[in-house]
Amino acid sequence: MRYKFNVIGRFMNVSGSISKRIFLLAFLITSMLQAQNMDGYSLGLAGNANSMARGIEAIFWNPANLAMYRPNRVEINFIAINTSLSNSGFSLSDYNRFFSLEGHGGNWSDADKNALLSKVGPGGLHFGAGLSSNIFGLAIGSFGLGVQLIGNVSGRLSANDALRVFLFGENFNKEYDFQESQIVDGQLFSAAKVAFATSHLFRLNRHKYWVSHIAVGFSLNYYAGLAYAQTLESNVRVRRINDGAGLAYQAVMRAQTADITGGSLAGSGFGLDLGASIRFKRAWNFSFSVSNLFAAINWTGNTRILTYTRSDSAAVGDLSGVNLKETNSYQAGDPFSTTLPARMQLGLSLRLLRNLTLSTDWHQTFSGDINTGTVSRFGFGVEYKPFAWLPLRSGVALGGPGKSLWAVGAGIHAGIINLDLSYALINSPVPMRADGFYTAATFKIAY
Repeated sequence: MRYKFNVIGRFMNVSGSISKRIFLLAFLITSMLQAQNMDGYSLGLAGNANSMARGIEAIFWNPANLAMYRPNRVEINFIAINTSLSNSGFSLSDYNRFFSLEGHGGNWSDADKNALLSKVGPGGLHFGAGLSSNIFGLAIGSFGLGVQLIGNVSGRLSANDALRVFLFGENFNKEYDFQESQIVDGQLFSAAKVAFATSHLFRLNRHKYWVSHIAVGFSLNYYAGLAYAQTLESNVRVRRINDGAGLAYQAVMRAQTADITGGSLAGSGFGLDLGASIRFKRAWNFSFSVSNLFAAINWTGNTRILTYTRSDSAAVGDLSGVNLKETNSYQAGDPFSTTLPARMQLGLSLRLLRNLTLSTDWHQTFSGDINTGTVSRFGFGVEYKPFAWLPLRSGVALGGPGKSLWAVGAGIHAGIINLDLSYALINSPVPMRADGFYTAATFKIAY
């Protein structure tokens, strides 16, 4: 068995540091990338903020809400920090079961091995994340200016067959030949987004039309591309050679990239957000918005094709490696473009009491070249103010990139200082069962 594990150990490290990083990313994604539009305010509502977002938050949620009522006409956002820790399906309980001595007693049973394989799934490990971190925001009346750092990483690691061999061993007979194509299929991009938004409010006689306010708005967005990468090929082969007397493996990975290391932007592009908001029967607000209309980034900076290869061979009795070869090659690539996924959002909120507001949202993302998935998301949120300076929030969302999101948040609004903090769990309201968590903090001045 030691012989089998040594061989598979070499196979699992077949792509050197690249392979290690990909496996780490697939099992445990630790980054800021999952907090799409989740500032300290909206995360507390689990993202159900399309009809409730005002001021700076409205720039990125629904630009029409810039003209709707808010207590402060001027807002300046200095800090909006988003952090997250998540993975492709392993909770803290799963980690304790599979990767701690208390969980498995130093030895995986067949039941443990099969459970681990089921966690990975027959389609391999899927991972994906999105980023929208507010860097600066300014809202004056019905006009707004915002700067965000946005990004997306998505992909699939087809490790099921290799993991099965690692767990249960393999019969390396004389004709043994293991091949895996497209073991990694991934994509990553990042860009700075500058948004200029404006809105116009129409006031109506609510006694005559039962609708008192209608707002329409738009946001023109400029994208400054920072980096882009997409795998084109990723193949691995392990086989017996020399009439069964030796072992050989080979890995090949090719990727298309663009970045700012050439001294200029990796790419640039424009997009458009549209929104509408209606207030009726005094306490109800309905909103509709579409984001990333016609949005695309043209990648022209330092475009390259990266090719990485690694091969090795050894005698069956000596796995120390006698013929290791590694190469990295870069080839200039042609400019290319990618479209950003459009997203539609519907929101409805009700001020049930003077200090209690309920909200519900439905989000639908449409696929583009930057893949974020197309699963609908539906959720509820609530904001309660026991004191005018202390908003308390909670929400749940089902669907979207994760199966569910359970969130709580609070704010301290003292004078011109607004501080909002939020926390959310992924796929379970119980920390030990959750696949990960989000945290967010936003600080702004409002007067």
